[in-house]
Parts: sequence; C-alpha cells; structure tokens
Amino acid sequence: MCAIALLTTGSALAFEDIDYDTYFPNVVQGHHSNTASCRNNNGTQLVIFNGQINGTNGQSLPFCSSNKTNGMQNNTCDDGAGGYTYCEITGSDINGFNLNRNENKFLSSSGTTNIDWGRCTASDNLGPAENEFGTLILDKSGCELTFASTRQEYRIKRLILNSNSVVNLPAGDYWVDALEIQGGTPTFNVSGDVRFFVNQSIQVNGSFKVKQNADSRFTMIAYNNINFNNSGVDFNGYLYADGNIVIHNKSEFYGRITAGKLEISDQSVINDIKNPTTPFHIQYGKTSNGTVTFDSPFPAGVTPLVFLMPTVSETNSNNDGPASAFLVGTPTATGFSWTQEESPSPNNRYVPSQNMPEMHWIAVTPGTHELSNGSQLVAGTVDIDEVMFGSNSPYTDITVPSANNVLLHQIQTHNNNCWFTTTSQFSNNGPEIAIDTSEVRTNSRACQPANLGNGQIQNESVAYLSVASGAGTLALNGENVQYQFTGGAQTFTAGNIQSLAYQCGVTTTLSGFTSPPIFVAGKNSRRGGDGGWLRRCQLTSNVVSMAVDEDTYRDTDRRHVWENYSFMAFESTPVGVVIDHFEFDHSGGGLTCAPETLILKACANSSCSQLVPDAITANLSPASIPGGGGWVGGNVVNINGGQIALSLRHNTPGMVSVDVADSTPGANPTNPTLCRISGGNASVANCQLIFDDSGFLFDVASANKDSNGNMAKLANKPLSMTISAVKKDDASLQCVPTFANEAKSLALWSSYIDPNTSGLVASSAVSIDGTSVGKSPTAATPLTVNFNAQGQANISLNYPDAGRIQIDAQYSGSGDEAGLVMTGNQQVVSFPVGLCASLPEANASCSSGDSSCSAYKHAGESFPIEVRAKAWTSDNDNNFCDNPNTPNYAHNGMTLGHELVAPAAGEIGALTNTQYDHVAAGNNLNTVTQAVSEVGVFNFTIKSPSTYLGSDFYNIPQAKTGNTGRFVPARFAVSGTSVLPACGMFSYMDQPFPMAMNISAQNTSSAVTKNYFGDFAKATASLEGENNDDGVELSSRLSALPINAGSWLAGVATVDNSYQASFSRIAPPNVDGPFTNLDIGVKVFDNDGDLAYVADPDMRANTAGNCTTPSNTCTAKRISTQDLRQGRVVLANTYGPENETLTMPVTAQYWDGSTWQTSSNDNCSVISGSLSSGTTYAPALGVNETVQRSAQSAQVLNGQGQLLWQNVGSNNYRGQVMSSLAVDNWLQWYWNWDSLSPNVLSDPQASAFFGRYRGHDRIIYWREIRQ
Repeated sequence: MCAIALLTTGSALAFEDIDYDTYFPNVVQGHHSNTASCRNNNGTQLVIFNGQINGTNGQSLPFCSSNKTNGMQNNTCDDGAGGYTYCEITGSDINGFNLNRNENKFLSSSGTTNIDWGRCTASDNLGPAENEFGTLILDKSGCELTFASTRQEYRIKRLILNSNSVVNLPAGDYWVDALEIQGGTPTFNVSGDVRFFVNQSIQVNGSFKVKQNADSRFTMIAYNNINFNNSGVDFNGYLYADGNIVIHNKSEFYGRITAGKLEISDQSVINDIKNPTTPFHIQYGKTSNGTVTFDSPFPAGVTPLVFLMPTVSETNSNNDGPASAFLVGTPTATGFSWTQEESPSPNNRYVPSQNMPEMHWIAVTPGTHELSNGSQLVAGTVDIDEVMFGSNSPYTDITVPSANNVLLHQIQTHNNNCWFTTTSQFSNNGPEIAIDTSEVRTNSRACQPANLGNGQIQNESVAYLSVASGAGTLALNGENVQYQFTGGAQTFTAGNIQSLAYQCGVTTTLSGFTSPPIFVAGKNSRRGGDGGWLRRCQLTSNVVSMAVDEDTYRDTDRRHVWENYSFMAFESTPVGVVIDHFEFDHSGGGLTCAPETLILKACANSSCSQLVPDAITANLSPASIPGGGGWVGGNVVNINGGQIALSLRHNTPGMVSVDVADSTPGANPTNPTLCRISGGNASVANCQLIFDDSGFLFDVASANKDSNGNMAKLANKPLSMTISAVKKDDASLQCVPTFANEAKSLALWSSYIDPNTSGLVASSAVSIDGTSVGKSPTAATPLTVNFNAQGQANISLNYPDAGRIQIDAQYSGSGDEAGLVMTGNQQVVSFPVGLCASLPEANASCSSGDSSCSAYKHAGESFPIEVRAKAWTSDNDNNFCDNPNTPNYAHNGMTLGHELVAPAAGEIGALTNTQYDHVAAGNNLNTVTQAVSEVGVFNFTIKSPSTYLGSDFYNIPQAKTGNTGRFVPARFAVSGTSVLPACGMFSYMDQPFPMAMNISAQNTSSAVTKNYFGDFAKATASLEGENNDDGVELSSRLSALPINAGSWLAGVATVDNSYQASFSRIAPPNVDGPFTNLDIGVKVFDNDGDLAYVADPDMRANTAGNCTTPSNTCTAKRISTQDLRQGRVVLANTYGPENETLTMPVTAQYWDGSTWQTSSNDNCSVISGSLSSGTTYAPALGVNETVQRSAQSAQVLNGQGQLLWQNVGSNNYRGQVMSSLAVDNWLQWYWNWDSLSPNVLSDPQASAFFGRYRGHDRIIYWREIRQ
C-alpha cells in the first residue's frame, strides 16, 4: 500500500461556525442562499423520480416547489407511521449560507507540491511545514493519503481520485478548488469534525464513499453544483450545495442535504443522519413509599424521565380529598423520590386526602427508540412558562410519529409555588401539551398560592412519552413483557358531569394480563372548564377505571365531564412488589388432638379485596410451640396466587398467637398482620387461637375432599358429613371417641368465610338435615344428634351458593355434665357446578356457522358476553344455563378463549381480552367485553382456574357461547400503489396506463383479516376521479378495477402490474380537458350492509374542498394525481417534385381547453409509416410506378415527427396520393372523412402531391394585374 503523510502545524479556521439546526433542520431542504425566499431556482426545486427519502417523519419539507403532480411516485417519503407517501412541501425554502461574505469566501491554494499520475508511493513525504498543495492525484488501488492532525486547515488546487484510493481526513477544514472523482471506489475516512469546501462544480463518476469514525462529523460545502452520476455512492454526513445537487443510479446517503435544487432518481435513497443515540432503557414498577431505587442504573449521564400515576380510593372516592403525585428533586440514574400533595383549599372547603396505597411509575431514557414490535417510542421534554387559566389554551406542540396516539406527560421540576398539573390534546397540528392550574387561581389569572401570572412564571420542564396503540408481547430490557398501549379511552360516556364514585365504576378493558399490570395514564383532553387531573381507581388484570379529580379552591364541586385519556400497561415482576399486609382466617380455636386449618392471604390493599399474585416466601410465627406442635410442614411457606391453606398443631390446651414474621418480598412495615375469625372483622386481637382437649370433628368421604384433604361440595348439592365427639388420649395424643351410643342436643350455626358477611351479595342459609341453621352463636339452631358406638353421627349439609362457609357445633353440658363445653367447626368450599355463557345482543348467534349468517361485528370490535355461575340440580346435567345462579361466586383469573368455526381453513385470530376477574353479583351476571381480530364465525369460551378458594376439589367445566358472528372487516386499506403515466409525464384519454395496488381487509387495529376469502369475502372496488378538487365527478370515465368477491386471498386483493387503467374521452364528438390534476382514488364496497369502507379516505369526487374537515365525509382513498389529456395526431399535406423525397409533418396534439396544441411533452407516441390499405391515387398508378411512405423515426419527438414519401418505381408517379396513418385509438379523432360518421373515431390522413405546381413558398399572396 502507498501512504503519504502530510504533516502540518495549526492555523486559524476560516468560514463561519455552522449552526446545523439552521442550515440542516431536516433530512433534505431547499435554500435561497441569502436572497429572497423562493428565488428563481431554475424550475422545480425538488424533483424525485423513483427515489426515496427516509427521516421526514411525515412532515412537510422546506421546498418552494416539487414534481408531486408530475411524475413523483407516492412512495417517496416516509409517512412517520411505518409507510410511505408523496413528499409534501411547505412552499418555502430556508436561508442558505452567504458565500460572498468575507469570512465565507473560498480560500485558494498557492501551493506547488504535487502528487503526479502514478506517483503515489509509500515513501512520499510532502513535509511537515506545508498546508497548501497543487494537484494531488490518487489513481491506483491501495493508494492511501493521510493528512496529519497537527493542522486545522489544508488548501488544495486539484484533488483527483480514482480506483480504490483512500483519503484519511482528521479534524479540520479542507479547501479544494477542483474535486474530480473519475471512477473506482475512492473512500474518505473521517475522524473528528471535518469540513470540506469545494469551489468548482463536482462530477462524481465513481462509487464514492464517505465513512465516519465514532464521534465524527463530515460536512461538505460546494460553492457550485454536485452531480452523483454513478451507482454505489455511500455518503455519510452533511452535504450543502449553493447550486444544484443531482443524485442518480442507486446511491445511498446517510445524512442531511441542503441545495438550491435537489433531484433524486434511479432508486437512490436519502436517510436521515446517523446520530449517536442513548441506549434505550425503561423501567417501571409500583411503590408504597416516597423513594424508588431502580433495579439497574440508567446509563451514565442520562437523566431518566419519570411518569407517575396517582390513585384515588376505589371504595370511598368521593371522600378521598383532591391530591396528586409529584416528583421531589431531579431523578437520577439510580432512582427518584416522589410525594403526595393536596391541592390548596380554604378551610371551609377542605377535604383531607387518603394516603395513596401504591404509586405506579414509568422511567425511560429521552429520545426516539424503536421497539421490538416495529413502532417508535418517543420521550422528551418541553419547557413551558405559560399556563392555563380557565379556558385559555397556551399549548406547546411536540413532534411524534403520526401513528403515536398514546401520550403521557409529567412535570419534572418544581420551580413555581403553584398547583400545576399537566394536560394534552391531539389537534390537526399533532399532539400538544399544557400546564393547567385547574381552579387554583384568581379571577385575575394568577396561580396559587404564589400568586403568579403568565410573564412571571418560571419555566417548568414537562416530560412526554408517546407510543402507538398496540397489545401483545414486547422485548424490554432483555425480557419478553406483556403490554397494552391504548389511545382514545374515555373516563365514561354519559353526557353530563359525574362524581368520582360514578367515574370509578366505569371500566376500560385490559387484555392479556394474568395479574394487575403496572399502569400509567395521561389526560388527552380538557373538556371540563375546571381543568382537573387523572387519578386511577379500580385496577385488576382485566379492567381499569379512571377518574378526573378537581380541586376545592373555588367551590366544593368535584364532579367532572368525561375526558379522553391514553395509557401504557406492562405485566412483569415490578420493582418493589407491594404487599399491603397479611391476613389469617381461622375458626378461633382447635383441638389438641388434631391439626387446625388456617387460610393465609397476601393482601394488595387495606380491605384485602385484592390479593398479591406474585410468588412470596413467608416466615410464620411461632417458629415452634412449647409442649409440642407447630406448623405442619414447617414455618417457611411459599404462597402463589395470593393465598395458601395451612395446618397448625398445638398439643396442649392453651392459646397461641399467629403472625407472619417476615416475607420476601416484604410487606408494608407499618401494617401489622391481621386475622379474621370465621370471616369476621380483621384485627390483630383475632390472631389468637385457643386449643382444647375435647370437641367435635367433622369428616366427609374422600370424594368430597381436595388434594390437601380440605372439604368441598357442589353448590346446592347435599353433602353427607360425619360429626364425631372426641377427646385427646393422654397417652397417644390422638382423638378418641366420647358420647358413644348417646343422643345429644347440639347448637349448630353457620358462618360466611369467603366472602364474609360484609362482602355478601346474597345471604342464602346453610341447612343441616333440611333445617336451616342460624348464622351466629346467639342464633344457633338446636338439633338432636344420635351418636353411635364410635361417637359418630351422620348429618347432611347443604348450601345453595358458592363460597367458603363454616359449620359450628357446640355442646353445653347439664346435670352431671354441667360445665362441660365442647365445640368444633369445619369449613367447606362450595363450588358452582358450571358456567353459563350467553350472548345478549341480537344478531350475535350464527346457528348455521357459515358465511350465510348476517354480519354481527367488525373484526376487533367489542361485543358483550354474559357469564353466570350456576348451582347443581342433578347429576349428568350438561346444560347449566337453566340452573339456579350462585350469586356469591367470585373468581379472579378467568381464562377467555375461542375456537374457529368458519372458514374451516382460516386463522383463529387473537382476542383482545384473554382474562377477566369474575365478581359476585345478585344474579351473578358478569358482562365480559370481548373482541376477536379475525373475520369469520367463532365459539367463545370461558374457563375458571383449576382451584377455587385454594381448593382443587372440582374442575369447573368450560363454558361456550356457541357459534357467534359473522365478524366482518372494519375497513379496507389501499397500499403498494403504483400509478405511472403512459407517456412520460402524462397520459392521453383512452390510453392505458399501468396501475397496481393491494387492497387489504383490516380489523379495527388495521391488521389484515386473513380469513377474508372465499364465501366470507364479498367486497368490490372501483376508481374515483376528480380534477383539481373541483367537485365534478369523473369516476364514470375511469376503467373498472378487476376486484370482485373472488379476488380476495388471505384478506388481500391484488391488482398487479398487468392491469392497465384508462380514462375515457367525453361522448363524441365533444372534447374536454385537459385534466392536469386528475386525482384518482379507490372506493371500496363491502356489499355487506355498508359496514366497512376504504381506510383513511381523503377524497370525495363529487364535492369541492377538503372533505376531511370539519368531519370526514370522504369516500375514497387518493392513490395518484395524473395529467390526462385529449389527444390526436394530425397530418399535413406535402408537395414536391416527383424525383424528390417529400416530407409530411406528423403532429401529436392535445386539447388545452380552447384550442389544439402541439403535445411537446410527447416522446412516446408510435409512428408506423407504411401506407394504409385504403390509399388512393389520382390519377391511378401507371406501369412501374410505386410510391413508398416511411417514418423518419419510430416515435414522435417533442410531439412531432415526419413521414417520408418517395417514388421507388422505375417510373416516377405524378399526382396525388392520399393515405391514412394507423395510430393508436387514443390518438384517433372524429375526422368524419366520409361526412357520414361524425361520432366515429378514425385515423388521420393527408395527401402527398408529386410534381404539381403549388406556388413558391416565399410568396404570401399573388394576383394577376390587367393592363
């Protein structure tokens, strides 16, 4: 390899400091130098033919003009949502460099040191003192030129690159008068900040490459034009030309380009600059205290953006005073602090807030990050110093991809002593964020308590986090995480203001979670004049409810209208699983001769209505019991699903206190372990159990025991039980019989354990031997029981509802047994026998299970399923829907599924809701919101978990809805369109022009419904046309699209490039046009009740103006704008001697609206010069006379051509030869040659006159003068 090192010393830099945000604000832009905007830029400023620009994010580019309506394809610029569309422009360009300013004038070289042709060698050294050079030629492979880093500036007269030569450019300015890239693959290796200035126009004829090292930047400033003529160019950096930049032949650019005029063609691609990005890092979790430490630190130097989700009491929301959550200080790479604050309020209106039991949060690195599902997450901050006072709207715009409809926001600072929360909205300009004072303000618009108005308020930094709606699994931080991102949610739908309690009762569906997810939301509207902020209320694995709270600064009314919100939810092991406290449930006592059963629950809230589903290890107290006994299996237990059944022995009479000493993860340290006795109130005092030597034991057959030996039954089915009177044998410590062969009167009563009395929705009685027993010791029912020789008696217990109940027995002695009190109890879990799933809406059932059923819902559209738990009536019962209800049945984690009924070979699709928590209700009715992503007929299933209240006694059968549907597409999306003019930049009417597209049947989430085929596909499509948005519909003149019900395959109908569209002439013999801005759109007919239309319509041919606003009344999707002209070919007579070749003009014409004009853009129309079969001769041809006609060229050029006529026989013909010219039908005209066919198209014709005198071409007028 040849190497030359040019060693120089430092000198001052020329040229201004480049403000890249000013001169390179977008991936591409036009400039007007330092002259007036949109100066004369030699025609169209942005021209794209089969090229592409990535990085516009769907935004308009700063250019004055473009060829959008003149050959630009509709896949030239990214649309910010994962697709492509036309490049839109702003109609103005930017200020460019003033290259005539003294500091920016080009610096020439006076150097004479050269590298001549073929002289690049490894030993060449041009000396350390030089920085100005003559001609440097690198013309051989392996030739490598290195500039030393000790100079800041180099000047070169001429730099010639060829072959595979390499130039190494350290940081500095390089001034090159002439740069010539003659071929090969020359490469610039850039390290540091390099600015490269070129004076003369540049012709790049090789596969030129610019490569940047890490932390480098390359900027090329051309004082003239740049032409990239060769394929394989790979340019990384910033490129500026004072003149034009033309890019051809499959070149690729990573950077930003600014030019007086920019032209891109031949599959060249420009991508936005490859900026170093901060590695994506996101964490989320929940906390019960004011400090969060991240599981792993964020990258060094990164300040994460943190978003909080304040809560409101779900059981007493109206009395939970106004409060929200705020950051304390600035988040660090290792964590953050937060606090709950109440909104200011006068004493007479003050309502105290309850402590928020948990705070959900999300922390993320700022920047734009691509997620594993292909969407973009955008996080950033804006500084805001103007806030909302009432209805004023000082919103701040933010830029995110157009598909991102989920927006969270959170104030990151606390620079003003005022009550500030944030709100947002989605406007026509995109998303906007604002700071809201709600009603904590004066009439003079001053925020409180600091009394600051706009103009006095200091900047607050407001963070935002934006994603697109979606659900499923994401790869985050190396793990697959279930997620749901949802935009467009509403707090409720009623039309007037509602209380917090009402709002808390209106739920939004969550799907795919097995436990309550981490949930953070953002308010996306401000419909209420009083402002307000979001607080989360209910949260389970399948529903959430949100409320908008208001302050009490000006009034006590905290009711609010509905608002829009969006949210992000994640299921994963969160940072800091929150266990509010532990609870035991027990009978209050036991026997020293038998283990006593206790239920331990890990509670997620103070009422223990929600359990912690995560895996928990608990250390139980006591660890051991003096005198014998203890926890059966040990005092360290593993809890899964929120609860566990335990057994405790105490071998001597006395009292024992139970507790959870500690756990992993830990419980809230301020909350003690609580206990309930037989489902009663929870307290610390109830954590004592008393053990006696004698009492009653209950037993059942093994068929009514679960795998842990606990007793269970079916609701409403009698249970045969044995009650035994026992006492402890002092020798064996075992239970031995007493009351042998005796009849005793026992007091019997029942208790509701789960749900307990306060949680019951219906209060059915427990019966013994057909007699309802009391529900408390004071209301006990006496019953005489006959004990056999073994001290046992048989009883029959029944309970018609579901849940855990307890039966208690007590004997109080009399006579010689006076003072003897024996007690005993037994808990039993009562299961529903099955579930009933029904469809409440008309038209939901599809008995035939095929495409003949009426359309029911869109694929992806929500519909209700009613689920009820049912009681037993008889064995071998398979239809539970007519059985009695079990009102108290509640069961978390119910699994929702589905089966495909039709089409038989179709896709099963996905459900939006895969789980729900069944809650108790008076008739046990739970309405589940479901949606399926596919088209077809389905059977929807509901399955309870394998255990109920900790028991696996009975597997509740799966319920099915039966055939449901038919589900149909929600919309039809047009994509992959290609519409090309037939003749360069335009097409003639009736001339076929190529058109291709895909039309996809989609669900409500814009995913293709692959089951839309065969009998389930019914849609057709047509073309719509309108010129210049004038409201005159031209659709009937466009050809038919070849799409019918049989065109659909896996949800897609394809029009391939074999299809040729056309636009017909007006009825003969009329003429119209030209239609220079003929919008062509696609309209789709579902032929299924008009339930689905084309997606994202933006065109309506029969109305003028924008049909998308104020409400979208569009009917078609615009796919192209074409130039359609009425055309014809005209011939002119020709004259001349018989011995010469006569030239006949051929002119392609178009109608310009008033006259016929030469079609100067026509370089495509074909000329076939041979004489037609109907050629006539006057006089007739003689012996050996032959006339021949040929075309000078096969096509017209600029709309004109020539026919050449000549005698080719041995004798020359003299006379008139008239012949037509065979042209394509779109170039024929209503010539009416026979005066009988004014409405019939025919070919043009004209005559060639051989040998006839016709005067002199230079004589305009002549006449005979008589003397």
